[in-house]
Amino acid sequence: MTEKHLGNDGTIKDFSKYRHVFCDIDHTIATFIEKRLEIPTLVVESINNLRPGVGFSITTARCLEEVLEIGGIANIRFRSPLILENGASILTPELNIVSQYQLDGDVVTQLMEYLGTFDIWKKVVIGGKLHNFDSITNESRTTKIGLQDLTESMMENILEKLSCFSDISYFRSKAAHKPGTFTLDITNSHATKYNGVFEVLRILEIKRDLVIGIGDSDNDFPMLDACGLKVAVANAKPSILEMAELIIPDCESGGVAQLLPLLGK
Repeated sequence: MTEKHLGNDGTIKDFSKYRHVFCDIDHTIATFIEKRLEIPTLVVESINNLRPGVGFSITTARCLEEVLEIGGIANIRFRSPLILENGASILTPELNIVSQYQLDGDVVTQLMEYLGTFDIWKKVVIGGKLHNFDSITNESRTTKIGLQDLTESMMENILEKLSCFSDISYFRSKAAHKPGTFTLDITNSHATKYNGVFEVLRILEIKRDLVIGIGDSDNDFPMLDACGLKVAVANAKPSILEMAELIIPDCESGGVAQLLPLLGK
């Protein structure tokens, strides 16, 4: 890739003007190696070597506990806020809470009772950690309910139930780890990747047209929609490839590592 690159829309993209990157993790900068999610050294180095004045924020559905388990993440020197749980939690580079949106306790109680009837992977996030449904003693501190291994019929039933609640956000996507199934994340209505991006832009006092969003999956759509330049890795889902203004090499080829050195020249 060069400092100026032809985008999907036929226009020349000048990367030198961009001052911040919002980037998904799974299958964007990290892939599974022997069943463990790993960020390659080349990608880690490209993040750490970003030019002064160029920031990088991971933007993920994962909670802090899950993020810290990713191989290579401990070697990244974060200089900008992190957007976790699809925007429910925003943390400083030192992992202190900047903002956090919690689900209503009564809503969590009702949803846990209903979702408990499904034989699926299901967790709640409290304090940045995953918890089983039966271990929760204070539902009012819940920031996210995460579901995996959903069939299409399960998804339809659950979405019908969720439509009864006005103060929640939810985002479904096709599961990469188990083809033919879906994942679903439920958060406070204010907790979205879209809102998370704008909260970080407000904190850093950066204009929207000076930031890049990079993603691969359906749940990255809100994040990309909030960014000035929408970028997809080549292995992205069709919906993300369609909205992208620029497609970079796939995750396994280190596409993000090829793009980052061009920023802020």
